[in-house]
Amino acid sequence: MERKTPPLVINTPEDGFLRVGLNTDAKTSRPDQVQLAGGCGASLRIFDDGGWELRSVNRPGKPNKKGCNIIARGEGGLQIYSDGDVNIDAKGDFNVSARNITMETTADDGDFTVFCKRDIMLDADNNFKAYGTKCVITASDTMITHSTGWNLIVGNPVYVYEKKSKLIPTSTSDIVNSLLENFMLS
Repeated sequence: MERKTPPLVINTPEDGFLRVGLNTDAKTSRPDQVQLAGGCGASLRIFDDGGWELRSVNRPGKPNKKGCNIIARGEGGLQIYSDGDVNIDAKGDFNVSARNITMETTADDGDFTVFCKRDIMLDADNNFKAYGTKCVITASDTMITHSTGWNLIVGNPVYVYEKKSKLIPTSTSDIVNSLLENFMLS
């Protein structure tokens, strides 16, 4: 479809511009219909395909040290919906603070996975509970369980298995090894 209306451009050389009209530059891989840009280079683009981009910049000699903000005041909250993936990549820390935090996988085969290069610490002022059909805690070197009060292990049956001991029957060793093969995280 050929465009008959020329773009509307409001421009001040020092402070930026507003352009309403399709970007027809041949070098553009994703044409935008609207662009609002500051003299600093930060911009908002609304693309012809329905997408958008909000971009900040870090200029030489005048770096963006205060960052960027999305602020939603009032009881309505802030909703983010995506039909596709949501990716967050931070070169610094990633912090989340809220009265309650709930994460849920919605697919029948959805997993929740956390990978960490170093330590993971879960610190609860009250109770800590982990539920699952099969739960495995594995340590490649040392595992310590400690409580200043009761420490109770309940099961039917409960095995205490130490593979160097000669007191452990071979049948128990076979059961433990088969369990470990099925549940060990690789």
